[in-house]
Amino acid sequence: MVGLLAPLTAALPPQPQDWSLVWIATSLTLLIAAVAVLVPWSRVPRWTYILPPLAYFIVVALLRHSSEGSVSGYAPLALLPVIWIALNLGRLEVAIGIVAGVSVFVLPLFIDHGHYGAGEWRRALLWAAVALVVGFAVESIMRSKRRQMREAREQARAIAEHEQTMTTIAEAVRGLTASGDTRSLICQATLEVSGANRAAIVEPDGRGYLVVTARVGAKSGHDRFRMDGVSSGSAVAFASGQRFFVADANSSHTLPQEGVQEAGMVRAL
Repeated sequence: MVGLLAPLTAALPPQPQDWSLVWIATSLTLLIAAVAVLVPWSRVPRWTYILPPLAYFIVVALLRHSSEGSVSGYAPLALLPVIWIALNLGRLEVAIGIVAGVSVFVLPLFIDHGHYGAGEWRRALLWAAVALVVGFAVESIMRSKRRQMREAREQARAIAEHEQTMTTIAEAVRGLTASGDTRSLICQATLEVSGANRAAIVEPDGRGYLVVTARVGAKSGHDRFRMDGVSSGSAVAFASGQRFFVADANSSHTLPQEGVQEAGMVRAL
């Protein structure tokens, strides 16, 4: 809003010496505003986000040059792009914005000495110092806020997953009270909680074997495994008392490959 209002202040005394620069600055301001509103920023590369605020430095330079340069009163506007960049982008972009802002004050000294005196060096130095403090302070605060928002979203997702797990467990418990097929219900609940496509329960038979007592999601598979064998993932997990994870089911010797191919299995637990 302040950026759009700035060209209108040209009507206040003392009026500009070159109205053509004011009209160009006004047109560019409207163009920047239209781009900011109409461009689908989520679909364009991130590096393009900095272009509108950098373009506004040109507006500031035009307005200053149209009205006596150093004494025009438009210098504070150069902070607006820096603040916008700090609110929406990162530290590198803030640094680029500050360099661009300093150029608004320094470059005219080499182009037009009549409108800009030696005091412009002091103005550029002080503006850069203020922009550094404001820009990086605002960027740090916003970066911390974005991190907190990400953590809050992750916590909300974890809570939702926990609630879904508890709901699934509760449904399984209710099913246990109404059905004697408890093992199949446990397998089904495991599928719903984990997102897997098959689950089975194996139990020792007292004769040195693990036998499959329930299976969901698989039409067939090995029904017995030697408890002292290392070629069975079930036997390894039972013997160690810990979870046994297979990252690549297709190359593992601890899984029956016919079952892996049948299920299109990628990994197993």
